[in-house]
Amino acid sequence: MAKPTELLQALGLNHLEAEVYVLLLAQEEPITAYRVGKSLSKPTANVYKAIEALARKGAVIIDEGEPRRCRPVPVEEFLNQLEQTFLGTSKQAARRLADLGQPPSDERIYHLASVPAVLERCRAMLGRVQRIAVLDVFPAVFGAVRTSIDEAVGRGVEVYVQVYEGTKLGGAHVVRALQSDRILRHWRSQQLNCVIDGRETLLALLRRDLAEVHEAIWTSSLFLSCVMHAGLLREHVFHEVAALQGREDFPPSLGTLLKEHPSFHSVSVPGQKLLFSRLGVEGE
Repeated sequence: MAKPTELLQALGLNHLEAEVYVLLLAQEEPITAYRVGKSLSKPTANVYKAIEALARKGAVIIDEGEPRRCRPVPVEEFLNQLEQTFLGTSKQAARRLADLGQPPSDERIYHLASVPAVLERCRAMLGRVQRIAVLDVFPAVFGAVRTSIDEAVGRGVEVYVQVYEGTKLGGAHVVRALQSDRILRHWRSQQLNCVIDGRETLLALLRRDLAEVHEAIWTSSLFLSCVMHAGLLREHVFHEVAALQGREDFPPSLGTLLKEHPSFHSVSVPGQKLLFSRLGVEGE
């Protein structure tokens, strides 16, 4: 688990600024920069600079007395300031960077290294889909992209989603994977696969707690995207048909076809076994 100082550094403070802010939060009354330096065993001059920087960032306020004492701005207030500053800067950056144009289109395969990058790429894809989106989404990831799915449906996009838990998604074509409980036990990971308009493909395998990427790729290769579009849609239909088993009018020949289908459940596939071994996941 990340330390408070590490989290503050991730939010834009340097190491000493983070240390100073955390120390001030622990004080019962305002203290001088000299006392802060003594407590942290840091040069007073460096601490003065850190406190001035914290004041400019809205994390610290300084009194007008002599000697001057400082106190931390409450955490919630400081974080709200950071959020508003970030949003304002992001909007300004979006306007300025838009003038530079969009990245050139290409059909290479790119690797995504972080879970936030994977989730945001999926949301962005769903934001620009025009005609049809096909997704295969494990439970923990579904919650992170559901709003984007709903918005795509609301724009009239045809959305096909394969899920692994009971899920209601108005306006979308939803199917629950056959033996979904077994699949989730099998993987002990989270998958997010998405294809939009047969133009872009995102395939991601994430750690179960969404803390790390096992592997994730994105491409705008038309060939790969059309192949994945067809494959995911056929798998969607397979699970839809399988869900009809048990009905009186279900054709026996179709049941036999499903039973003999060479899926991962019925056939030992060398690559799948190797993948499980490599990622620390197990079969049954």
